[in-house]
Amino acid sequence: AGRVGPERDAAVPVRDRGFLHGLGAFATVRVVRGRPFRLAWHRAALEAGLARLRVEGAEAALREIGAATEALLSAGARATGDD
Repeated sequence: AGRVGPERDAAVPVRDRGFLHGLGAFATVRVVRGRPFRLAWHRAALEAGLARLRVEGAEAALREIGAATEALLSAGARATGDD
C-alpha cells in the first residue's frame, strides 16, 4: 500500500508489477463549479481498470482516492472562497 510523504522518501518495490511492466490505471476528472463531473462513472472505470490489472488492495485505494478527492475539492473551495 502506498502512502503520502516527502519526495525524498518515495520508493517503488523492485518487484512491483506496475514498475516491471509499465502497468497503471488513472482517471482525469473535470471539475465544474467545484463539483467533479461524472465522478461515479470515472470511479467505476478506474475500479474496472484496477480489477483488470489485478491490483491488490484496490478497494482501499479507491477509498483513499475518494478521501483525497474530497480534501482537494475542499481546499480548492476555501482557496477560491466558494465554500
